[in-house]
Amino acid sequence: MAYTWVHRFLKPYYVCNLGALLLYLAFRRYAVHARGLAGGRLFNAGELWAWEKQAFGTYGAAMCVKATRMTSIDSFLADVILFGKTTVLLLCWMMDQRVFVWYVVLFVVLFTLLQQPMYDGPQRIEYFTPAALLDRCLKPGRTDGVTWVVTFYAGWSPPCVYLEPVVAELSLKYSTEALRFAKLDLGRWPHVGQQQNIQVHPNSDQLPTLIMFEGGKEVARIPHVFADNSVARGRFRKNDIVKGFDLERRAKAPAAPAADKKTK
Repeated sequence: MAYTWVHRFLKPYYVCNLGALLLYLAFRRYAVHARGLAGGRLFNAGELWAWEKQAFGTYGAAMCVKATRMTSIDSFLADVILFGKTTVLLLCWMMDQRVFVWYVVLFVVLFTLLQQPMYDGPQRIEYFTPAALLDRCLKPGRTDGVTWVVTFYAGWSPPCVYLEPVVAELSLKYSTEALRFAKLDLGRWPHVGQQQNIQVHPNSDQLPTLIMFEGGKEVARIPHVFADNSVARGRFRKNDIVKGFDLERRAKAPAAPAADKKTK
């Protein structure tokens, strides 16, 4: 069966979180009609409606801005869920504090049980171990003519999750004999992060990091690290990566003769 958006976005994380946001309609009816807004800070439904127009208007504007800057659909939906939860909690606090507590408990349970899933669709990406990275990308004087784009990621890092479908799409479009894509899990092998000058912790600005290797050496990386170890702001939209690594030109370049292979 072909991989579709149904496989990708009808997973429990998306369905349950978006469903929890839609529960606001039922909770609103309960707070207004069953309790008469007795448990909140508002006096009548008209005040609530005024708060809702302002809150949801701000929410909609924020999502429009996020849509123009999103890394992937995954990152946009994560923002929809996060900002939606904030909006709903604010309105519930004003509307009925009992409903507010229910929502807090529900969101904590969802956060504990469901994490945003990694992309698992079509791709042309190899999964490296530290030994494979050393042999395929870092071998001194390597002259097989293959350029590698390696994504260093951690499964617990949201920006890494957001980047997954972007790198998968690039690998399908640009992979050739001379240009290949790979990934290495820094959550499993954090010492590789130290070797590649990548900080591996929850607040790191270097997760994910994409590095291009050519001839056994690093020739480019996103985000860029300056001589004083300061880190540039990473740009991970598809077009930014294509331009940053000059993928259009490199994908058209022929593979060089494998001069480093030894005849047995």
